[in-house]
Amino acid sequence: MTAMSDQDEGEIVPFPPLPPAPLPPRFPPDPRQRTRNRIVGAISSQLSEGEMQLAADIGVTGYPASGVNLGQIKDALEGALERFSMTTLQARWESDVRSFVLSVLHAWVQRAKHMKADLCDKGIAIEIETQDDHGYYHYRFDVFSGRG
Repeated sequence: MTAMSDQDEGEIVPFPPLPPAPLPPRFPPDPRQRTRNRIVGAISSQLSEGEMQLAADIGVTGYPASGVNLGQIKDALEGALERFSMTTLQARWESDVRSFVLSVLHAWVQRAKHMKADLCDKGIAIEIETQDDHGYYHYRFDVFSGRG
């Protein structure tokens, strides 16, 4: 089902619309992030105002690579997509739902090296590989597992 957008009378917007992405958790910076933030701050203070600006992501949102809370991510994705039936997920998977799921994963997981989201018969299969100073971590879980 589609609805006309208020923005552009000729634009067709799929229904239901994708919700705003759920906000990721925030954590204090780890030692490596604190060092980076200190270096970026020192460089920024040395730049002449107006000549150059330095922008850097401080990297404190999302779960650390070694401590991803899969249950919280699963709940956030299922809550965001609760209005979508499996038929709607299948119909819109390639056009907008897959990219929505991947954008949520990128916001919720730090230091991701690989992310994959596949639509299956009864849900979404998620794989995430992360890396930090201590090693590599591989996570797998399902969203809407068993949903018919």
